[in-house]
Amino acid sequence: MPIEGPKVKSLELFFNGFLELHCMKKFPNITKLVLFGSDLSALFRVDFGSLLTELWLCEANLKRIPDLTECPGIEMLYLYGNKLTKIDNLKHLKNLQVSSIHL
Repeated sequence: MPIEGPKVKSLELFFNGFLELHCMKKFPNITKLVLFGSDLSALFRVDFGSLLTELWLCEANLKRIPDLTECPGIEMLYLYGNKLTKIDNLKHLKNLQVSSIHL
């Protein structure tokens, strides 16, 4: 039986080879997204909606923190194992409780 996107609340993808995340629009009710070991160096915006509370973009070759303004409900943010040189784009995350960001 195929998984229907609107029913998915949590999605974890490891070493998947995605370069872009356009397919995420098919998961409007996602609250947790884990992307580990993908080359997301060209990722500029994460727009999975206000329901997203937990986001992992780890070991993804990110050089900057993507625009997260479309995800104001993020409570947990994990960005370790990237190539970040500064921390920005986080001031609007008023619910952020846990973060793991290594420079």
